[in-house]
Amino acid sequence: MYFTYEDAQDIVAGFAFQLFNDLFLYNAEDCTFWAFDSFSDMVNAFLLIVEDNKPDESVLSFAYSLHKAPLAYYTCRPIITDYANVVNFYSELSKTPEFWGKIFVDVLWNITFNWVDLIYEWVTF
Repeated sequence: MYFTYEDAQDIVAGFAFQLFNDLFLYNAEDCTFWAFDSFSDMVNAFLLIVEDNKPDESVLSFAYSLHKAPLAYYTCRPIITDYANVVNFYSELSKTPEFWGKIFVDVLWNITFNWVDLIYEWVTF
């Protein structure tokens, strides 16, 4: 088996992308969809009243926008939580090893409950 430095870089890059994808992009996709959908209904309501002089359709479009806004908010909120968790994890690992106890327990706990998914990812890799 011949393993080069470039192979190691590819593994680390693939792992980093997968981690980034699982943490942020998965939630960001839904967040972007619902936020843009709500925003586009708001803009459509404004354009219907200004350009087409259709107040009834404008109110309906504005109502759609308000109806979708909480969904956009609740799909975007996990992104902030995920980012805070990554920053917290990094700041804890930046400390000396004597403070790593809670992080070690959390990682061990997650491995215990997610070992099937980890094996599946390894086999897929």
